[in-house]
Amino acid sequence: MLGLKRVVSLIYPDNRASIRVAEKVGLAYERDVTLHGHSVGLYTLSRA
Repeated sequence: MLGLKRVVSLIYPDNRASIRVAEKVGLAYERDVTLHGHSVGLYTLSRA
């Protein structure tokens, strides 16, 4: 993972293609967060 401890992706819930890509590379949905007044999904991948 390039020496990173955590990778984070913020994705709009209606962007199904980006969600599929994130899940395909191993990111998992963690929770909803608000970004600039919009609800987005927080997807993460953490080093064990």
